[in-house]
Amino acid sequence: MFCVRSMQNTPSPSTFTSNSPKVVNYVAWFLGCDMITVMSEITSETRVRIGSCVEVELSARSGGHERLKFDLVPDEQADYQAGFLGVSAPLAQALLGEKAGVTVPFFTDELMAVEILSIRKSTRAPDNETAAQRDAALKDAKDRIEFTNAVLFAASVDTKWGNYDADGLDYETWKARRSKDEEET
Repeated sequence: MFCVRSMQNTPSPSTFTSNSPKVVNYVAWFLGCDMITVMSEITSETRVRIGSCVEVELSARSGGHERLKFDLVPDEQADYQAGFLGVSAPLAQALLGEKAGVTVPFFTDELMAVEILSIRKSTRAPDNETAAQRDAALKDAKDRIEFTNAVLFAASVDTKWGNYDADGLDYETWKARRSKDEEET
């Protein structure tokens, strides 16, 4: 399906869609439009859903605009830096079920609206290891928090359990000792 936008002989821009370029040309001739621009070829994806590649324009409160393109995927495959947006992300939730050409109100500290420029079937596949990588990063973050708590504990306790050398603790040694303790239990 082809989408054309006419700027001529109309008080505001109007849009016409058709499966046939011949029909588009006939309508342009019939309406007497000199300026018809082919905006994009529209694929079978008509609404935003999981598996869609979506191009949007973000409208900032400051008046600025930014284009963004992403593939909508299940949350466990989300990788924003690689262009895969999880379905439960606030932006994805605002766009789900909407059609191309629609402007959706989307209020955040910096944004006020999102215009859906195009929707097509995604041709990319997310990395199958994304969930495992995210779990490993989360486990590492938790380990670092527990290590920090151990250092703080060691720095503050020296009466009941004896003296602890907080400066002598390093993360890698602590993590290896902790892994060994977990294996034994």
